[in-house]
Amino acid sequence: MISFQPFQGPWVQNLACFLTKDNASDDQLSKLVMEVVILMEYSGFFVDGVVTDGAKWNRSMWTKFGVSEENPSSQHFCDTDPNRQLYFLSDYPHLLKCMRN
Repeated sequence: MISFQPFQGPWVQNLACFLTKDNASDDQLSKLVMEVVILMEYSGFFVDGVVTDGAKWNRSMWTKFGVSEENPSSQHFCDTDPNRQLYFLSDYPHLLKCMRN
């Protein structure tokens, strides 16, 4: 599921939900993330971060954007400002749940 949650405000908007037989590949995920970010930016919203769990396919998708442990962000592909970054964040509560299990 792909959702949008603003930094300020109590609301969350679901944007897309996909049913798949197997996990989506990192190529498919990176294309979906790019499309969602582009459409949200063109709609007037500012997307500053992408939050996923730490699954292998999500981490592989991060590398498509040049994200690593040393570099948690990439150049924002919707903005010509070289200082604007798109951050990739791991879902902290999900990490705690994985450690517990």
